[in-house]
Amino acid sequence: MGILRNFRPVKDGPSVWEKLSVLVTGEGGSISAVSWEVKTKKPGVYSAVAVVPVSEGEIKYTFSVNSAKNIVMPVDARAKGVFKAITDPDIADGAMR
Repeated sequence: MGILRNFRPVKDGPSVWEKLSVLVTGEGGSISAVSWEVKTKKPGVYSAVAVVPVSEGEIKYTFSVNSAKNIVMPVDARAKGVFKAITDPDIADGAMR
């Protein structure tokens, strides 16, 4: 999911992938162990779920990706936490409030 590696909700801020890496580590997972479940919703629009194995099972982050418009949107609470951690300066790395 190249668009997730590079997409930056805030100009000059961290990418979704960079922040996801920090949060996954904070949850006890490893970004290198993330697998993706990608489903086409319609041409150019996808549901992308990052599946992270952790000691208690797995955690998931769900995003909606529009590759034609170069847009990534968070869908579930964990993905929204990634965006909030990027856009809210009061959130420390790894904190999921």
